[in-house]
Order: sequence, then structure tokens, then C-alpha cells
Amino acid sequence: MKSLLTLFVFLVFVGICTAQSIEENRAKQEQRIKEAFQKKKLTELEYSKLMTEQKKIKDAIQIAKADGVMTPKEKNAINKKLNGVEKKLLKYQNNAEIY
Repeated sequence: MKSLLTLFVFLVFVGICTAQSIEENRAKQEQRIKEAFQKKKLTELEYSKLMTEQKKIKDAIQIAKADGVMTPKEKNAINKKLNGVEKKLLKYQNNAEIY
């Protein structure tokens, strides 16, 4: 019984840490987007598209955290969105447009 309680506490702790790392990744990505815009590597339209996606991701994280448990399915969906935004950011930064 004691080992089950220990296992439960460990799993809750791991779940909290994972949720924090997803939120940290989102915050870091948002900062990279803002820096790229300030350095004129993104147009206003590209910036607004990326920030809209960031808002959607932030909302998805809050919905996933609402019940206190972030399931692997929810984590995967959020990570997929984060990866998509990262790809768009790289694409927008490396296009040949002049700002």
C-alpha cells in the first residue's frame, strides 16, 4: 500500500513537471517570435498569425490543466501545435521577403 501511494505521488509530480515544461516551451517560443519581429525578420501579418497560434496553444494548455491532469493525448496535441508554430516561424524567418 505504501509503495502504491509513493508511485501515485511520483506520477502526480511528473505530470506537474511535464505541464510546466510545456508552458515553458510555449513562453520561450513566444519570446522568439517577438524577438524575430523586433529584428524585422517577420512581417506584421506573419507576426499576427504566429501570435494567434500562441493564443490557441495557451488556451489548449489551460483547458488541459482545468481538470488537474494532463493526459498524454493532450500533451501530444499541444506539442504538435508547438512544433507546427516552430516550423512556421523558421519558414517565415528564412523566406526572401524584404521588410
